[in-house]
Amino acid sequence: MIFIVFKVVCAIIIVLELRTINLIYVQGHVGDYCRLQNRTFTLNICKTPPRLILPVCEGYCPSSSRWEFNYNRFVSRTSACTVTRYRVEDFVCRDSTHTSVKIIIPLACSCNKHYCQNSQ
Repeated sequence: MIFIVFKVVCAIIIVLELRTINLIYVQGHVGDYCRLQNRTFTLNICKTPPRLILPVCEGYCPSSSRWEFNYNRFVSRTSACTVTRYRVEDFVCRDSTHTSVKIIIPLACSCNKHYCQNSQ
C-alpha cells in the first residue's frame, strides 16, 4: 500500500515539474507532404493580361503537439511548407506600356525550414 502511494506521489510531482517547464510533447503528422504545384496566374499589369503558369509550394508538414495545461488540451505546432530555393525573373509586358516586374519562381520546397531563408 505504501509503495502504491509512493508511486502516485512521484507521478504527481513529475507532472507538476513538467507542467512548469512545458516539456510534454507528442509527435504527430498532419499529412507529411510538401511539393511544388503549378498554378495559373493572371498579371493585371498589362493592357492584355498574360496568364502565366508558375510553381508554388503547397502541402502539409509534420507537426508536433504539446499539452497545454492552461487549456487542458493538446496544441499543435505545424511547420510551414516553405520555399528553400528560388530564382528571380524579369517580366516585361509586350504592349505599349512595357511595364516590368520581377517574379520570384520557387525551385524547391521543404518542411525542414521553420523560417524563410534567402537563397538563390
